Amino acid sequence: KPTPKYKEKVYSNYYIKHHDKLDNIVSTTLKKGTTILIDCHSFSRDIIMFEDKRTDLPDICIGFDELYYNENLVNYIKTYFEKLGYTIALNYPYSGTIIPNKYIQEKSDNLYSVMIEINKKLYLDNENNKITNFNTLKKQIQILLNELEKLNI
Repeated sequence: KPTPKYKEKVYSNYYIKHHDKLDNIVSTTLKKGTTILIDCHSFSRDIIMFEDKRTDLPDICIGFDELYYNENLVNYIKTYFEKLGYTIALNYPYSGTIIPNKYIQEKSDNLYSVMIEINKKLYLDNENNKITNFNTLKKQIQILLNELEKLNI
């Protein structure tokens, strides 16, 4: 069980430093125009905290926060993955997305954030070894990211 001292160390040395860096990067990119923040993770049935959310798991979960939501962006990502044959859920089993601390209080009209959670079964076996689809999925995600750079929202 983590001690309060350990929690403070992690908070100070990692969380604060990470979010300060994120705040600075997003502030810099916003000066150039619209910024799309992609919060990408993976999930496993075994680590979902609530038992009732361990059923009907999608291949890909697209999460968003209403304040930083863009319908065209979310629909583009959803359609992209659906065309590749993946099952998609919005804000399930996880919801939300990362928002830089600075912009939680100070909303920017040119900042959008979306979370893409990928079901680990798509690229790892039960022993956490890469499976055949690993490189294909990696390329598909890279293509999506490249396309999002060109997206006019």
